[in-house]
Formats: sequence, C-alpha cells, structure tokens
Amino acid sequence: MASNSAEQSNTTFQLITEDLSKNLFNLQVWLKQVVQFPEDDEAFKARYGSFQDEQGVQTFVAAVANARQVAQNFGNPTTLKQQIASNPNLLMGIDPPKLVYGHLVWLFTQIGNAASTFESTLGSLQQLLEPSNTDQKTRAEYLKTILNGSGGLVSTANNNKSKTEILMSQISPFESQLSQAIQTFNETKLVNQANQRIGLLGSNIDQLKNQAAQAYKQWKGKTMPESVWSEPIESIGDDKEQEGLTMLWDRKKKNARKKYEQLRQEIDAAQAEVQQKSIFTNDLKDFFINGNRVVAAVLSINNNLKKINKVFGDTADRLTDVCNLSSEEKLSNYLWVARALEIPKALEVWKGIKDAAQNFVQNSLVS
Repeated sequence: MASNSAEQSNTTFQLITEDLSKNLFNLQVWLKQVVQFPEDDEAFKARYGSFQDEQGVQTFVAAVANARQVAQNFGNPTTLKQQIASNPNLLMGIDPPKLVYGHLVWLFTQIGNAASTFESTLGSLQQLLEPSNTDQKTRAEYLKTILNGSGGLVSTANNNKSKTEILMSQISPFESQLSQAIQTFNETKLVNQANQRIGLLGSNIDQLKNQAAQAYKQWKGKTMPESVWSEPIESIGDDKEQEGLTMLWDRKKKNARKKYEQLRQEIDAAQAEVQQKSIFTNDLKDFFINGNRVVAAVLSINNNLKKINKVFGDTADRLTDVCNLSSEEKLSNYLWVARALEIPKALEVWKGIKDAAQNFVQNSLVS
C-alpha cells in the first residue's frame, strides 16, 4: 500500500538522518585533519624536519594531496554557510550546490518539501472527493490527476528518487579515493621513524648536555648553572676577571669554549628536531583511528541514500498501481481511497519524514 513504504520510512527515517549526521561528522573530523597537513614536500620538511625515508615522505604527501582534493570536492558546513550567505536561496534552487555536502543538505531540503506536499495533498483528498462536488467519473479522473498526473504525487516521488540517485553517483567515487589514501596512510612508517628518532635524540641530548657541562666548567672554571640552557650561546661571554687575561688563556680553555659552543649548537639542533618530530606525531594523533571510520562512513551515507531512494520508488510504484488497477467507482470513493492509501497513517508518516528532513538540514549547518 502507498503508506507501507512510508510507514517503514517513518520508523527508520529518523534513524537514517541520525546515522547520516554521525557519519558525516566522522568524515568531516578526518578531512579537517587532512587539510591541516603540509601540501608539498618543502612544507612537510619545514614543519616536521627531514626523514631518512624520503620516498615515504613523498608517498605520504601524495596521499595528503589526494585526500585534500576529496575534502575540497566534498565540502563542509563552513563552506556551505559561506555559499548561503552569498545566495540565501541556495538550498531552495532547482539545481543543487556543486560540493557534495551542500548537495546532500539541498537534497534533504527537497525531501522535506516533497513530504510536505504528500502531507497536504493526502489531507485534502476527503474534500476533493466529496460526492456532492461532482459526478463519479470526474472525481476518479481528478484523483488520477492528483496522484499520477503531471506534477502529481507520483511525479514528486520519482523526482526525488532521481535526485537521490544523482547524489549517490557523485558520492560513490569517494569510496575508492579515500580507500587508497587511507591504505597509504596506514602503511606509512614515518610515525614509527619519528618516535624512534625522538627517543634516540633524547638520549643524545642527555649525553651532549653532560659533555657541554664539562666543557663549560673547563672554560669558566666553575660548575655551569642550570639557567644557562635557556640563554643564547652568544650571550654567555667571558668572565670579567678573564677579560684582562686574554693573552694568558691557555689553549685548553680556548678549546673548552669552542667545544662548549659546538655542543650547544648540537643540543639546540637536536631539540629543534625533537620538537618537529613531536609536532608530526601530535598532528597524527587519532588520525589513523578516525581514518578507519571514513570509508565505512561513505558506505553508510550511500546505503542510507539507497533506503531513501527505495521509499520514493516504492511510493511511486504503489500510487501508479492504485491509479491503473482500480475501478472508477473505487477511485471516486474517499472511504475506499483512504483505506487503500491508509491516509490517516500516511499523514502521520509524511509529517514525520518532513520533520526529520528539516531537522537534518538545520543540524547540518552547524560547524
């Protein structure tokens, strides 16, 4: 019956929109991380320092470039709101926004409008089929026009079915693109290399600091204070009592000063690299966990669109059958039509779909 598919959608449509919102969130979290990564080898090196695995870096950067392209083509709440600010009627237009996220929100705007049309049209049938208005044949023909004529409910259902299929075809390619990028990310050894490097540098820094402290003592003739580590090398000058004894400095003290300065440079360079490698590991925090949700999210989004597609397809088929297979007598009788279309229940169902679609649109505009 016409409301059977709608009744099924009423019990699942809110779950569909909730699941869509959850999966869109998972996808957006990961894509937001991706776009923050350096976009080329030079920027990667500037932020994270050098890696011995240069090929691994190039592979990682290439995967980032592919994922960034997906992010740009998919869109997000921020870009959609910017577009709406420029064109307030964007979601009400005939054509959908170009970016997939905006297209999806536009589609649910259309679904909400369609559900509203079903609700109002089915609610008006009792008055339209009132026997005192006109004869039986005219009433039956009028019902056929409302249900299956140009711009009727069948047309509305098929139109939304087609709109859903178009969006599904645009989302499908993202699955393979994201799968390839995520596989590359999961196979990278750069994170392990960064952590190993941080550990090695940490040990080296401790050794270098001990050596620097000894060199400082040989140079200054006293224990090096802890505060020296935070001072620039050039600010640590000779003691006043030594200034007049320049000619008396022995080679040992000169060599000690030179060694200290060299060790400080090595320490500063090692600490800088530790900081860069730490930034890399921090940038990748939860990245792999979030990435493992991404392909499943895209698949789930498309599966939910398939369910919506089926709701409108089944509704169109059933209304067409009612019009084509029912007699004039039945089609002119509101009580029969109300039973055939389960109108009281259908009104409740389509209102539920309308509300769920409108809530989805509102929630999708929250960044």
